[in-house]
Amino acid sequence: MGVWIRCVCLLFAGMVPVPARAVDLTEAAAKLDALRLPDRSFAARFETSAQARTGGKQVVTSFDLYARRTSQAAGATFEVVLQARLPAADTGKRVLFTREGCWMQDPKAKRPVKVPAQQLWSQGSVSDSLTWSLSRDFVAADGGPDTLELEGGAGRIACQRVDFTPRPGAAFAASPVSYWLDSGGNPLQAVHTIAAGRPWRTVQFTVFQNMLGARRPVTMRSFSRNERLVVHLDDCRPFEVPVAWTSPDSFGSAALPQPGA
Repeated sequence: MGVWIRCVCLLFAGMVPVPARAVDLTEAAAKLDALRLPDRSFAARFETSAQARTGGKQVVTSFDLYARRTSQAAGATFEVVLQARLPAADTGKRVLFTREGCWMQDPKAKRPVKVPAQQLWSQGSVSDSLTWSLSRDFVAADGGPDTLELEGGAGRIACQRVDFTPRPGAAFAASPVSYWLDSGGNPLQAVHTIAAGRPWRTVQFTVFQNMLGARRPVTMRSFSRNERLVVHLDDCRPFEVPVAWTSPDSFGSAALPQPGA
């Protein structure tokens, strides 16, 4: 399971001037939420390609993703279950992300095990995008104008940084996150931090496509201290996800489609 745990959210060049002005924080959060949170439940294929920072063999994983929208309200968040397709040794293993926590289920085990979400840092790139709302769950602050160099880019890009801190007393485990936005308010990069502001995951949004009624990021590059990861969403489609599929008590035994079906 070690490989699965390790491996489970650059088209811009030149310098685009961005005026040094205060960003509309409410508008920025709402636009990011509209990109991150579709207006319907859906299914997709979630693939990753991971490699240690020091080089070596790439490890490819693939999952079926089922995301259940928790209400019909605008900006509603999701509960997400992933079912492993590849590698073959992990086929059928499941992981569930909700606002209450993260659970893993091995087909050979009798019951799921609750684990820290940080243990599944690459799967968490999807969870972080779907299980909380920037507008409702975080306090936004203007981080000021900045410049950013994307991996594989041709130079630094002028952008605007917006910092999001979990609201006091939030009943979910989320880390502070900062977004770097282009002149149109689209995300270029997100950096998740831990104690003392130290980054523990950086995500760069590299490819956008029309998906579920809007232009959304479908390919991301994710970096940690020891590993770099490419994440790709494909075959995304509306899908009514039963409540039992995203309940900690029943997701392990729920009748999900066979992996890859």
